[in-house]
Amino acid sequence: MAAGDLCQLADVQAWLPNAPTASPGTDLISQLITAASRAICGYCGRGEFIAQSYTDTYDGAGKTWMLLRQWPVLSVTAIALTPSGVTTTITDAAAFQLEAPIPAGGAQRLTLIAPHLYFPRGRGNVQITYQAGYATVPPDVAQACIEAVGEAYQRRNRIGQTSVSSQGQTTVAFSQADLNPAAKAMLEPYIRRLPL
Repeated sequence: MAAGDLCQLADVQAWLPNAPTASPGTDLISQLITAASRAICGYCGRGEFIAQSYTDTYDGAGKTWMLLRQWPVLSVTAIALTPSGVTTTITDAAAFQLEAPIPAGGAQRLTLIAPHLYFPRGRGNVQITYQAGYATVPPDVAQACIEAVGEAYQRRNRIGQTSVSSQGQTTVAFSQADLNPAAKAMLEPYIRRLPL
Protein backbone atom coordinates (compact mmCIF):
# COMPACT_ATOMS: atom_id res chain seq x y z
CA MET A 1 0.00 0.00 0.00
CA ALA A 2 1.48 3.33 -1.07
CA ALA A 3 1.34 6.40 1.16
CA GLY A 4 -1.94 8.22 0.61
CA ASP A 5 -3.83 5.16 -0.71
CA LEU A 6 -7.49 5.33 0.31
CA CYS A 7 -8.22 1.60 0.23
CA GLN A 8 -6.36 -1.69 0.34
CA LEU A 9 -5.76 -4.39 -2.24
CA ALA A 10 -7.82 -6.93 -0.24
CA ASP A 11 -10.80 -4.53 -0.23
CA VAL A 12 -10.73 -4.24 -4.02
CA GLN A 13 -10.28 -8.00 -4.43
CA ALA A 14 -13.36 -8.58 -2.26
CA TRP A 15 -15.36 -6.11 -4.37
CA LEU A 16 -14.27 -7.24 -7.83
CA PRO A 17 -15.73 -10.43 -9.29
CA ASN A 18 -12.92 -12.81 -10.33
CA ALA A 19 -10.26 -10.47 -8.95
CA PRO A 20 -6.65 -11.54 -9.48
CA THR A 21 -4.83 -12.92 -6.47
CA ALA A 22 -1.30 -12.94 -7.89
CA SER A 23 1.04 -10.70 -9.87
CA PRO A 24 0.84 -9.10 -12.44
CA GLY A 25 -2.91 -8.59 -11.80
CA THR A 26 -2.42 -7.55 -8.19
CA ASP A 27 0.35 -5.13 -9.23
CA LEU A 28 -2.05 -3.49 -11.68
CA ILE A 29 -4.74 -3.14 -9.02
CA SER A 30 -2.21 -1.60 -6.61
CA GLN A 31 -1.27 0.98 -9.27
CA LEU A 32 -4.94 1.72 -9.87
CA ILE A 33 -5.52 2.20 -6.12
CA THR A 34 -2.79 4.84 -6.00
CA ALA A 35 -4.09 6.57 -9.14
CA ALA A 36 -7.72 6.52 -7.94
CA SER A 37 -6.67 7.79 -4.48
CA ARG A 38 -4.87 10.77 -6.02
CA ALA A 39 -7.83 11.46 -8.31
CA ILE A 40 -10.26 11.41 -5.36
CA CYS A 41 -8.07 13.76 -3.32
CA GLY A 42 -8.02 16.11 -6.33
CA TYR A 43 -11.78 15.78 -6.83
CA CYS A 44 -12.33 16.68 -3.17
CA GLY A 45 -9.78 19.51 -3.21
CA ARG A 46 -7.72 17.89 -0.47
CA GLY A 47 -4.05 17.02 -0.20
CA GLU A 48 -4.63 14.00 2.06
CA PHE A 49 -7.33 12.40 4.18
CA ILE A 50 -5.10 10.90 6.89
CA ALA A 51 -4.13 13.23 9.75
CA GLN A 52 -0.84 15.03 9.42
CA SER A 53 0.88 18.26 10.40
CA TYR A 54 0.53 21.37 8.24
CA THR A 55 2.29 24.72 8.35
CA ASP A 56 0.32 27.11 6.15
CA THR A 57 1.01 30.73 5.33
CA TYR A 58 -1.92 33.14 5.03
CA ASP A 59 -2.58 36.78 4.24
CA GLY A 60 -3.84 38.63 7.32
CA ALA A 61 -7.11 40.54 6.87
CA GLY A 62 -7.18 42.55 10.08
CA LYS A 63 -9.81 40.27 11.66
CA THR A 64 -9.79 38.12 14.78
CA TRP A 65 -10.62 34.94 12.83
CA MET A 66 -9.25 32.98 9.89
CA LEU A 67 -10.42 29.90 7.94
CA LEU A 68 -7.89 27.06 7.90
CA ARG A 69 -7.22 25.21 4.62
CA GLN A 70 -7.29 21.63 5.87
CA TRP A 71 -10.03 19.90 7.87
CA PRO A 72 -11.05 18.46 10.21
CA VAL A 73 -8.57 20.27 12.42
CA LEU A 74 -7.42 18.20 15.38
CA SER A 75 -5.19 20.75 17.10
CA VAL A 76 -3.34 24.03 16.58
CA THR A 77 0.31 24.05 17.63
CA ALA A 78 1.45 27.60 16.87
CA ILE A 79 0.29 30.86 15.31
CA ALA A 80 3.02 33.23 14.10
CA LEU A 81 1.97 36.85 13.41
CA THR A 82 4.33 39.22 11.61
CA PRO A 83 2.63 42.63 11.39
CA SER A 84 5.70 44.76 10.64
CA GLY A 85 8.81 42.59 10.46
CA VAL A 86 8.67 41.42 14.07
CA THR A 87 7.15 37.97 14.62
CA THR A 88 5.00 37.10 17.62
CA THR A 89 4.38 33.38 18.11
CA ILE A 90 1.31 32.22 20.03
CA THR A 91 1.38 28.71 21.49
CA ASP A 92 -0.96 29.15 24.48
CA ALA A 93 -4.25 27.36 23.67
CA ALA A 94 -6.10 29.83 25.91
CA ALA A 95 -5.36 32.59 23.35
CA PHE A 96 -7.39 31.04 20.53
CA GLN A 97 -10.47 28.97 19.86
CA LEU A 98 -11.05 26.38 17.14
CA GLU A 99 -14.66 26.29 15.98
CA ALA A 100 -16.57 23.33 14.57
CA PRO A 101 -16.43 22.81 10.79
CA ILE A 102 -18.89 24.93 8.78
CA PRO A 103 -20.70 23.05 7.01
CA ALA A 104 -19.58 19.47 6.37
CA GLY A 105 -16.85 19.79 3.76
CA GLY A 106 -16.17 23.32 4.85
CA ALA A 107 -13.20 24.86 6.53
CA GLN A 108 -12.82 25.41 10.24
CA ARG A 109 -12.48 28.84 11.75
CA LEU A 110 -9.65 29.72 14.11
CA THR A 111 -10.48 32.71 16.32
CA LEU A 112 -8.03 34.68 18.44
CA ILE A 113 -9.78 35.27 21.78
CA ALA A 114 -7.01 36.84 23.85
CA PRO A 115 -7.42 40.61 24.28
CA HIS A 116 -5.90 42.83 21.56
CA LEU A 117 -4.99 39.89 19.29
CA TYR A 118 -5.95 39.82 15.62
CA PHE A 119 -4.54 38.64 12.28
CA PRO A 120 -2.79 41.82 11.05
CA ARG A 121 -3.33 43.01 7.47
CA GLY A 122 -0.58 41.97 5.10
CA ARG A 123 0.57 39.44 2.54
CA GLY A 124 2.00 36.18 3.85
CA ASN A 125 2.30 37.56 7.37
CA VAL A 126 0.43 34.79 9.23
CA GLN A 127 1.78 31.27 9.65
CA ILE A 128 -0.27 28.56 11.37
CA THR A 129 1.00 25.12 12.35
CA TYR A 130 -1.72 22.56 13.01
CA GLN A 131 -2.79 18.91 12.75
CA ALA A 132 -5.67 18.06 10.43
CA GLY A 133 -7.23 15.00 8.85
CA TYR A 134 -8.78 11.70 9.88
CA ALA A 135 -7.25 8.95 12.04
CA THR A 136 -8.30 6.43 9.38
CA VAL A 137 -9.78 6.84 5.90
CA PRO A 138 -13.55 7.38 6.29
CA PRO A 139 -15.43 4.25 5.13
CA ASP A 140 -17.42 6.08 2.45
CA VAL A 141 -14.23 7.54 0.96
CA ALA A 142 -12.62 4.07 0.95
CA GLN A 143 -15.70 2.61 -0.77
CA ALA A 144 -15.65 5.34 -3.44
CA CYS A 145 -12.00 4.46 -4.10
CA ILE A 146 -12.79 0.74 -4.27
CA GLU A 147 -15.52 1.39 -6.84
CA ALA A 148 -13.30 3.69 -8.90
CA VAL A 149 -10.54 1.06 -8.97
CA GLY A 150 -13.00 -1.71 -9.85
CA GLU A 151 -14.42 0.29 -12.75
CA ALA A 152 -10.96 1.24 -14.04
CA TYR A 153 -9.86 -2.40 -13.84
CA GLN A 154 -12.90 -3.58 -15.82
CA ARG A 155 -12.57 -0.71 -18.32
CA ARG A 156 -9.16 -1.98 -19.48
CA ASN A 157 -10.97 -4.71 -21.47
CA ARG A 158 -12.95 -2.19 -23.50
CA ILE A 159 -10.55 0.72 -24.08
CA GLY A 160 -12.12 3.18 -26.50
CA GLN A 161 -15.47 1.36 -26.62
CA THR A 162 -18.68 3.13 -25.68
CA SER A 163 -21.03 0.25 -26.55
CA VAL A 164 -21.15 -3.29 -27.93
CA SER A 165 -23.92 -4.85 -30.05
CA SER A 166 -24.67 -8.57 -29.98
CA GLN A 167 -26.12 -9.88 -33.27
CA GLY A 168 -28.01 -6.63 -33.74
CA GLN A 169 -30.42 -7.50 -30.93
CA THR A 170 -28.82 -6.29 -27.74
CA THR A 171 -26.66 -3.23 -27.23
CA VAL A 172 -24.66 -2.73 -24.05
CA ALA A 173 -23.47 0.83 -23.36
CA PHE A 174 -20.47 1.52 -21.12
CA SER A 175 -20.17 4.48 -18.80
CA GLN A 176 -17.31 6.85 -19.63
CA ALA A 177 -17.53 8.68 -16.28
CA ASP A 178 -14.43 8.87 -14.13
CA LEU A 179 -16.54 8.28 -10.99
CA ASN A 180 -19.99 6.72 -10.86
CA PRO A 181 -22.86 8.74 -9.32
CA ALA A 182 -22.86 6.59 -6.16
CA ALA A 183 -19.14 7.24 -5.57
CA LYS A 184 -19.65 10.97 -6.14
CA ALA A 185 -22.47 10.96 -3.58
CA MET A 186 -20.20 9.22 -1.05
CA LEU A 187 -17.53 11.88 -1.57
CA GLU A 188 -19.93 14.85 -1.42
CA PRO A 189 -19.38 15.66 2.31
CA TYR A 190 -15.59 15.74 1.79
CA ILE A 191 -15.41 18.18 -1.14
CA ARG A 192 -13.75 21.52 -0.39
CA ARG A 193 -16.42 24.22 -0.54
CA LEU A 194 -14.29 27.23 0.22
CA PRO A 195 -11.31 28.59 -1.74
CA LEU A 196 -7.77 27.89 -0.53
